[in-house]
Amino acid sequence: MPDSSLDSSSSTSTIESSVKSYAQHLTSTLASPARILPSSPDSVRYIPIYESVETETLPEYEICLFYVPPKKSIPLHDHPDMIVYSSLLSGDLCVTQIDGRGWFSFLSPHKPRVFDAKVNELLKTFPKRNNLHQFETEKGCLILDVVTPGYIEGRECTYWGEGGTVEVPEESLEDFEVKTGEIDGFADGEGGNE
Repeated sequence: MPDSSLDSSSSTSTIESSVKSYAQHLTSTLASPARILPSSPDSVRYIPIYESVETETLPEYEICLFYVPPKKSIPLHDHPDMIVYSSLLSGDLCVTQIDGRGWFSFLSPHKPRVFDAKVNELLKTFPKRNNLHQFETEKGCLILDVVTPGYIEGRECTYWGEGGTVEVPEESLEDFEVKTGEIDGFADGEGGNE
């Protein structure tokens, strides 16, 4: 069942404004993605930054960064009953967005939207709009993600393989690496509040 806090337009507006501001700050702070390069330069790197708890005014959310090396991608995946705000911090990013759930969405009358994202552009993923998306890059990129509510058991991303409804478990994704460490004072899991 979707979280009722997702329907609050004031919460959504507050989060959108905060994400835009945070993305602009990170764009100047992390001028070079070299600071968070994975141990293997061919690996996508996921870096958790902050996890909140739900309050009266804001739903629970998570903030993370993705580094995607040149000529790599984050495969087609969904975010069940979640809202995701993504912002390109540096590099180039080709985005494919699809409404609905599962690979069958390609068969719907709504065609996938494919476009090049701009730096600091706010990309929005909602439970029923743009819920499936894929990120590809030619030169490499750094992406900020804010996800609400956060991931819990039973609310995980599903990755979709080419040509069907085949699930690709996250653990088996090639070139996908979860790294911990410190990035310009943002220790993983400790947040960026200064």
